[in-house]
Amino acid sequence: MFAYAHLNLRENPFGELQNDERAGVAVADVEELAACLAASRCAVQLLGAKGTGKTTHLLALKRFFPRAPYVHVAEGERPAIPRGNPLFLDEAQRLPRWRRWTLFRCRGALALASHIDHTAELQAAGYCVHTMVPAELLTTARLSAIFRLRLEHARRSGGPLPAISDDTVQSLKERFGNDVRAMEFALYEAIRRMEGAEDVVV
Repeated sequence: MFAYAHLNLRENPFGELQNDERAGVAVADVEELAACLAASRCAVQLLGAKGTGKTTHLLALKRFFPRAPYVHVAEGERPAIPRGNPLFLDEAQRLPRWRRWTLFRCRGALALASHIDHTAELQAAGYCVHTMVPAELLTTARLSAIFRLRLEHARRSGGPLPAISDDTVQSLKERFGNDVRAMEFALYEAIRRMEGAEDVVV
């Protein structure tokens, strides 16, 4: 229970978070996208490879619409998709093309996270499409802000916390590109090995 108390942390900051926690610590500028979703035939796409922040941005966007349904399409599954305006759909590329076509033709506003660009399909179904690629925003400064928020979220009490320098962030970016999830795993392991609230070394 107190495994990280010596670091002034309640838990390892870079472990898995629940969806509401991920949204709460997201560094995501999604206000303009939220305004777009007020239109019934608007679609917002969050595109990119695994670990680059698509789901985090989608969950941050959903905070503007707390009653809207959120569906995560797991690998190999075909979940029921409820009606919602807007509807939040994570891993949209896992739906068969015919099912996406049916979905796009019968819905109101949509917010999608996907590995592939669905612009052509969405426009054919009558949507105005707005696209964001979170990986394009991953500067060293933004990554530092992301990691600081995760540390603060896990803070146990007043006092110092482990620090992640800009040099460390830059090193992580050089090693892992835009894969924030891989960076967080490396930081998780570094925090797990630490003996005091000092600079994190990865």
